[in-house]
Amino acid sequence: LLTSGACTTSSGAIADIKIASFMRKQPDLEENKEKKAMIDAAKKYYADLSARAINFKACVDVVAFSLDEFGLFEMRDLSLKTGGLIIVNEEFKQAHFVESLSKLFARQADGLLGLHANGMLETFTSPELKICGAIGNCASMQTKPANQGENKIGETNTHIWYLGGVDASATYTFFYEISDANKNKGFPTGHNSYTQFVTYYKENGGRTKVRVITVEKPFISYTQPHE
Repeated sequence: LLTSGACTTSSGAIADIKIASFMRKQPDLEENKEKKAMIDAAKKYYADLSARAINFKACVDVVAFSLDEFGLFEMRDLSLKTGGLIIVNEEFKQAHFVESLSKLFARQADGLLGLHANGMLETFTSPELKICGAIGNCASMQTKPANQGENKIGETNTHIWYLGGVDASATYTFFYEISDANKNKGFPTGHNSYTQFVTYYKENGGRTKVRVITVEKPFISYTQPHE
């Protein structure tokens, strides 16, 4: 997505087309009902677009050249939930803008771009653990697993997340909990739990790669004092 200004038409509009009309400001999020209604409608519009992008296994990068606000607050889900990048600057010729684009399209030793598409991540756990959710540039696939945790964090209700565009610097955080039943049961010191992460993504050359990471974590006893 290449943009140089705010959308002023259709359901994604974040500003009135009249030049005399001011764009929304922070206080408008709570105090200005008319502008808040426009903001909410625009956020829903771009959230729906991000859902469509995920359905088509797409990644949305936002490259903006703008001297003023262009609507990133409303449209950020387009990038955040599809693994996209956001590059914003006031001049295309400025160094960090040029360097960002250069790194985006830099080629690896094999001649391929370092960006990968259609990323998916699936997690499996041993019976003691429940999945609370994940945070990062990802989206829940809403699989509603049997081991869904009671505490829901970030992108939740799933054991599979859509990552979209991924590269070597992508970072995600996953949250788990131990059920009350297992806490009351207690585990002897030395008992281990296991979590497995299975990541799928497609290289620019067209090959699909699968990476599997298994993490072992020892328990301490809940019923006996420990140092």
